[in-house]
Amino acid sequence: MKHRLQQLMLPSVQLGMQVCWLYAWSFVVEMKVFGHLSVTPAIIVFAFLSLVVRAGVDRLPLKSVFRVVCFWLIWWFLSALVGKLLLAPETSWGQSAWLFALPRALIRLIFETRVAELLLLLGSACAWYLGGRAAGRQATYETLLAQFQFGLVLLLGAFLLAHGLEISTGHPVLLSLLFFALSLSGIGLMRNRVESERSSLPANRHFTGSLISLIAIVFVLGLLAGIAITPDLVAVLLDTGRFVLRAIEAVFVFIFSLLPSPDMPSGGEMEPPASGDDSGVMEFYKTFPWPAILRRIMFILWVVVVLGMLLFALWRVCTMVLDWLRRRGSVAGVEIESLDSGLLADLIAMLLWVERQAKHVAALVSRFVRNRLGAAAQPTWGSVYAGFMRWARKKLVPRQPSQSVHEYQSVLGEFLPSAAPDLAFVTEVYAQARYGGREPDSTTVSEMQRAVLRIRRSPRRREADQTNTEIEGAE
Repeated sequence: MKHRLQQLMLPSVQLGMQVCWLYAWSFVVEMKVFGHLSVTPAIIVFAFLSLVVRAGVDRLPLKSVFRVVCFWLIWWFLSALVGKLLLAPETSWGQSAWLFALPRALIRLIFETRVAELLLLLGSACAWYLGGRAAGRQATYETLLAQFQFGLVLLLGAFLLAHGLEISTGHPVLLSLLFFALSLSGIGLMRNRVESERSSLPANRHFTGSLISLIAIVFVLGLLAGIAITPDLVAVLLDTGRFVLRAIEAVFVFIFSLLPSPDMPSGGEMEPPASGDDSGVMEFYKTFPWPAILRRIMFILWVVVVLGMLLFALWRVCTMVLDWLRRRGSVAGVEIESLDSGLLADLIAMLLWVERQAKHVAALVSRFVRNRLGAAAQPTWGSVYAGFMRWARKKLVPRQPSQSVHEYQSVLGEFLPSAAPDLAFVTEVYAQARYGGREPDSTTVSEMQRAVLRIRRSPRRREADQTNTEIEGAE
């Protein structure tokens, strides 16, 4: 019994990943059409029930073809039974109409559309196929990665469709977190099985603890992101993106407007292109006497072909990405780290980097506050002279490392001759406090501040010298 449960654990995780996106799409369709849930929970039950049924059918002493037929006959009977209970409870059990109600809805799709019957029929068939596929095929590391990518895109598409149709789906954070948790668990279990072929379950505590820690981190980060990312924030981001695109479009339109227009031929105005107004052709096709049944068949075929092409293209992209990863992993000398240590270490490194950046930003803010507010509230001789040095370095000339404070005073006096007394006073106060150990009182510091203010407002000789140089060059 324990060995059988171990065999069903990885297929159950794999099926749970697929059930997440199946539930999202079934939920969107049913809420859009009916406004309440009745068929979607039954579809999810079909998915997990088919896993158990397929595992039991495979143990029968029959050929593979008869096992598959038996498996799908069980689905047909169960789907008809669920349709009788959910969609036609007033129908008597003695009548055989409830047994063929769902297939009849698919056959009559050409004439009418019964959304509830079709959703239950197609949804349960899809769920039954996914459950049987998970139980009948052995999962690999590559297939789990492909299903993760495929399901992630389908989940995103379902959420965007629900947002566009304004369907009240609640917050999709819990469903997304469940999908990520199942994906990480499945990939981790598969990776552990590849590394140690002894058993399908992790035998060491290090792997189990790392996997649980990883899932807990993903849950916490997902909940924080779900709290922060609201529909209003998404709307603001979309509006910002539209504004940026319109600005880029306006720039390109302005650039193209600067280009010269092509010259007109001498014979007169140019003839309109061959692909001009085709409204007449469109009206002709609209009034063409197509039979109503043929239009319905063409519409159904068009929907099936378009959806099939989209799903096939999505799956091909996922397989191409996996083929690229497989080629990179097969290169000699390249080692792929396991999920239980590598991804957890990357998350820890990212959190440590965020912590370092936060401390750095906090230190910068604290320094700015101390420099701007603390120095203004309680100025000292050091802060006054440091501010004076920053101003002189930007506006006049920087102090060289070999210059003393009095030599630097002489250099500044050449640029500000009218501020020589104030320069001498500021320099002397700083020199006595810095090198003589004489701490000035608050009155002297205030006078030092006023002297620095007068120095900043005094005229500079550089402007006069530059004017004379320009005049001599002109002569």
